[in-house]
Amino acid sequence: MEEIGRPATAKEIHDVIVEKNYFSFKGETPQASVSSALSSLTNPKAKEYDETINYTKPNGVNHYYFIENTEESEGIREIFLKAKDLDIQMTQWPIFTLKFYLETNRIHFSADYQRLPDLWNDIKKSRLIESILLSLPLPAFYLAETRDENGNINYEIVDGLQRLSSLKHFFDNENPLKLKNLEYLGAELNGKTFAELGQHQNRILAFNIIVYVIKDGSPEEVKYNLFKRINTGGLVLTDQEIRNALNAGRAIDFVKELATLECFKRATSYSISTMRAEDYEFVNRFLAFYLNKDSYQPDMGTFLNQALGQIAKMTLEELTKIKTNFIQAMETAWSIFGTYAFQKRSNKTDKPKPINKALFESLSVSLAKLNPEQAQKLINNRQKMQDFFIEYAGYPEFEESISRSTSDKQNIIKRYGYIDYIIKSILNNDN
Repeated sequence: MEEIGRPATAKEIHDVIVEKNYFSFKGETPQASVSSALSSLTNPKAKEYDETINYTKPNGVNHYYFIENTEESEGIREIFLKAKDLDIQMTQWPIFTLKFYLETNRIHFSADYQRLPDLWNDIKKSRLIESILLSLPLPAFYLAETRDENGNINYEIVDGLQRLSSLKHFFDNENPLKLKNLEYLGAELNGKTFAELGQHQNRILAFNIIVYVIKDGSPEEVKYNLFKRINTGGLVLTDQEIRNALNAGRAIDFVKELATLECFKRATSYSISTMRAEDYEFVNRFLAFYLNKDSYQPDMGTFLNQALGQIAKMTLEELTKIKTNFIQAMETAWSIFGTYAFQKRSNKTDKPKPINKALFESLSVSLAKLNPEQAQKLINNRQKMQDFFIEYAGYPEFEESISRSTSDKQNIIKRYGYIDYIIKSILNNDN
């Protein structure tokens, strides 16, 4: 696309896609929804995240904590979507095919990365079924193709979660949806399940839906960005929820395993929200820098996603070692700093402050790299560690490295350098 000095319009992007054959479609020309979904494929403007407050009630005690989001927005580099890199196919499925996929669990409803399924009430679900019976067109569904260990094709939901959940409920054999409050067909069909619809079953099963499928094998970086653009639901997924979606299975199962450890929750003062996968993001950051700190290249989103790809290919022995080192990092941080772990603290009398993501990532990785004897020596010298961090909080370069533009490579080098110096100063002291 030529430089035009302003964000490209949806039509301009759509025209380039069609002209250059950037997408592979089956059947019809791409609908307007695709151009709308891709209209934001321009260079994003970096901005500071707002601080968010989290309320938790561990062990019956009220706590109010902030999570300090000092990192610039996970800006995604503009990606040139070429046919050789990305394959999105538009096709039509009869509801019969969709029903088969739902019943054989080939469409995955993973609450680990999506907002919760089945949020619609029975009236809204019933109105969806009525729309199908009236042959009214439905919005397109977006699915990402995956393959299991046996090579079987399955699908992750990109957009259309509530509609698919409603259809699954409608077709359920044990506790099926009973239609209610239908607007036009209520006199005939209210109170009936799918099994009781008689000839109306055929009308539903023959109804065609439009499905866009992100084909398996699309590069993860491109797939990650496209997933984010296509998500058109009322509640936009966070970057971590998208990463969870694209790495569902072994990688995210391991992230979940670490995020649910009691030592992680305690070291972060039970303050990390689990509602929008924020706890997963903290663990994801640890894993990415634990594995690839010295090879970091912006942007942060791609860096975190690539680490999950590595985790998915690791052996059980390798994962066990990472888990052991993660536990050591959490327990050491708690033993040294207590409720002040991973917080910027400029004075001994300070009250608990926000959990700082950059400080969590850098300190936890540094502690995880120690051997048990070294970790214990830091614990034995906990007061010196606390004094060092209070002192360094007043150093402008260190403060900036954990507070502003924290995904900048130079700031990452700086904060790891400072923390490495603090740790070595204590380890090299014979006292």
